[in-house]
Amino acid sequence: MEDSIFIHELRGKTIENIHHASVCVVDEMKKVIFSKGNMTLPVFYRSSMKPIQAILPFSIGIEQKYSLTPEEMALTFASQRGEYYHQERLESLMGKLEINEGQLICPPAYPANEKPKEDCIRRGGQKRRLFHTCSGKHLAFIATAREKNWSTVGYHLLEHPLQQEIKKVVAQFADMNEHQLIVEVDGCGVPVYAMPLKNLAISYLEFVSPTIGNNQLQQVLGSIKTVASMHCEYVSSFGYLSTTLLEDKNIFAKAGAEGVVCLALKAEKLGLAFKIFSGTELILPSLIAKVLEELDYQNKETIEKLYQLHKNPVYNSKNTQAGTIQVKL
Repeated sequence: MEDSIFIHELRGKTIENIHHASVCVVDEMKKVIFSKGNMTLPVFYRSSMKPIQAILPFSIGIEQKYSLTPEEMALTFASQRGEYYHQERLESLMGKLEINEGQLICPPAYPANEKPKEDCIRRGGQKRRLFHTCSGKHLAFIATAREKNWSTVGYHLLEHPLQQEIKKVVAQFADMNEHQLIVEVDGCGVPVYAMPLKNLAISYLEFVSPTIGNNQLQQVLGSIKTVASMHCEYVSSFGYLSTTLLEDKNIFAKAGAEGVVCLALKAEKLGLAFKIFSGTELILPSLIAKVLEELDYQNKETIEKLYQLHKNPVYNSKNTQAGTIQVKL
């Protein structure tokens, strides 16, 4: 791909894998100030869309009506990993919202993280819809449909009023017309949208440099950012990319599957979007760290944490250095 970022994984001095990536950074005027790679190829949000999908549930006041905790609200836009603290809050969220687990259309799954998954299997536990990494979002969707007097049946279908409302919000945040959005089905069964990388970056810019909506919308966005920052371990899990980024109070971010991340820098008023086209997620931290260095980002601790997420140099199972990762901007 012309002008792509090349990420080389070396075993010793020999290139073993090559990944192509693109990145786009926009300023508060929605002007591209840094870009590499293909800026026209459509990129799916995947789970990076969850904070935007959460705007409607946050807007209708389910937090107040059902006395939801900030941790429970964080789960409404999380890619939770099935840790015990996730499971406990998900059970509480489902109970408070008076939703039956069978209403969720996301498929049954084991907890995503290895330890709770092994424990579940060891004690004879079964896969559950509540363990699915997107279950909190689905609980919020059902509650929102009910509060809006829409049918909760088929809440995941594009023609459902809930998904039509979300589509409008996505287009508005991405600075696009609805007919320009490419729509397909995400891994958990709900609509997911694709667009050029610049528009993904613009949509996250809205969280830190708003140009649309009224005071109520700004309060909602503030609530989402606060919950994500204060309870980042519920958005994903310690040691994972989204949580590591959110530990920096100046960053609002959400990672998605297949090598996608969207984030915003609050003080700098910048929106950023990343895509690795091989779909790998392991080397995303190194790519983000390299771009933050290029932008002269001041929080060096965050950059170092990102490099440590996927250690570079790379060590083998005998703890011997086996290779390195090189990001070539």
